[in-house]
Amino acid sequence: MSDLKQSLLHRLLKRAGYATLDLKPEAGSNRLVEVALIAQIRSGMIAPDEYPQPAATRTALNQNNDVEFYTSSNGDRWFLCGHERTDQGFVLHRSNPASGGHEMRTSIGSFLAMAPKGPEHEALLALFKGS
Repeated sequence: MSDLKQSLLHRLLKRAGYATLDLKPEAGSNRLVEVALIAQIRSGMIAPDEYPQPAATRTALNQNNDVEFYTSSNGDRWFLCGHERTDQGFVLHRSNPASGGHEMRTSIGSFLAMAPKGPEHEALLALFKGS
């Protein structure tokens, strides 16, 4: 991916608050590139009716020792996970079923650096502090 596309993709995702269902191209000289990037992202998304059932997913998460550290009032859930092969930790955000149940993985450092900070960030920090 070119540096321009990478930069546009980053800005596009940031504008949508990393919610892939909310991606919208911005007017301007890069609009067509953003439209193409959105189409690429959506073509790789799992349709809500094809998404695994939460109970089955939850069982798999428990087998991997992943830790659910926050659930929002709208049903979004955040997990602290570890990558099996690299032993690298990451945060998994699973949107609520009404929003499509999409998942986004973010490195722990990137997650904690996100702004604005929300209660999910505080919950992860509390988990690290042993509260």
